[in-house]
Amino acid sequence: MDLIMRTLLEDIDAYIDGTPTAKRRISVFLFNPGAHLIFSFRISKFLHRRRALRPLSKIIWYLNTIIFSCYISPKSIIGRAPIFPHPVGIVIGEGAKIGDNVTVYQHVTLGRQSSNADGYPTIGSGVTIYTGAIIVGKTYIGDNCIVGANALILHSMEAGSAALSPISTIRQIK
Repeated sequence: MDLIMRTLLEDIDAYIDGTPTAKRRISVFLFNPGAHLIFSFRISKFLHRRRALRPLSKIIWYLNTIIFSCYISPKSIIGRAPIFPHPVGIVIGEGAKIGDNVTVYQHVTLGRQSSNADGYPTIGSGVTIYTGAIIVGKTYIGDNCIVGANALILHSMEAGSAALSPISTIRQIK
């Protein structure tokens, strides 16, 4: 239980460091919907790991989908200190892996290419994924990448690169 409390405090501190409007832990805890989304994911994941508590995990997951219109599987892996500035319409499939200090904006999808395809995306640390981006299949997005709004990513990106629009090529960030 101590580990989950430390993780939740790290998540709150990420909002204080990464969001201009968040000033104090108590205000993030009470009034930040992005923080609420990650809290409920963490609790659902904690419960999902305990076989006897999986029904409760499913209830929390379901409430998450209703309240935030987000589908974040408790089987997915989300690293330390993520930021969800506008937590609406985010889809993170069960096999997706997200590194530390990742920012995910609204209407982002991380999932499989099709229902019979294998593989989910792996997102490195320090990545920013902007509004409406879709990252599908067994792809790897390297550390410190930028995925622009409405970009469709079907192939892996090297660390420090950017896909800035739906029709742009991937570029190395200088």
